[in-house]
Amino acid sequence: MSIVQIYFLSLLFVFFMIPDNSVANNTLVSDDIHQDFAHISQSHKPIDKLLLHNATPSSTPPPPSTRLRTELQCPHLLATNLPPPGPTHYAVRRFWWLTPTKKTRPPPRASSSRARLEQLLNRPNAVYSDDAWNGGVEEVWKGLVGNKKLKHSLPMNLVIKVLHAGWLRDGETWPMGAVVPDSDEDLPVPTCEPECLSYQAAMNQLQAYPLTEHCQGGGGVCPSGLGTNQR
Repeated sequence: MSIVQIYFLSLLFVFFMIPDNSVANNTLVSDDIHQDFAHISQSHKPIDKLLLHNATPSSTPPPPSTRLRTELQCPHLLATNLPPPGPTHYAVRRFWWLTPTKKTRPPPRASSSRARLEQLLNRPNAVYSDDAWNGGVEEVWKGLVGNKKLKHSLPMNLVIKVLHAGWLRDGETWPMGAVVPDSDEDLPVPTCEPECLSYQAAMNQLQAYPLTEHCQGGGGVCPSGLGTNQR
């Protein structure tokens, strides 16, 4: 046997033996993968079926009750995923508003001016007291109506007292001594004589009178610009 023949036979041996070894090795590797990842699935499905099941989204959405319960557990998701208007919408919004935030505000910093203001507003009938108004409530009121930020945070009930005290003293919003009627129908109908009406209303009322006959027969004086005969 020549050297050329030996070389040719060696090439044939290598060509036919390497693929068999590769297939065997790949089969062993595949078996190892299935054994390593079989614990992921409780039903011990093959790894290819398990991956296909996990990668394919379910075509059936979760029931509304489950979805709503999940959203209630995460209130921050409700802003963009509210139910349509109705009782459920109201219930979800109410739950969202009443859910405390994770961020808690630090307690207010101790301040002598804030402590004095709280002391003034916590007195009986503080909104009617001139001493409380002149003692610092007026300054806070001017800041609130001037759209200024409070230097120290106040409880809402005290802020309402400040606003109430200001309304009582501005002469328009809540006049001193005014009593709120139970109904608008209880308000008396204002009656007014012609002389107390506005000028335009008085002129309109005079135009409805027979001014020509009145001026000619009674010797009265016709207002300027009214009637046919003028003196």
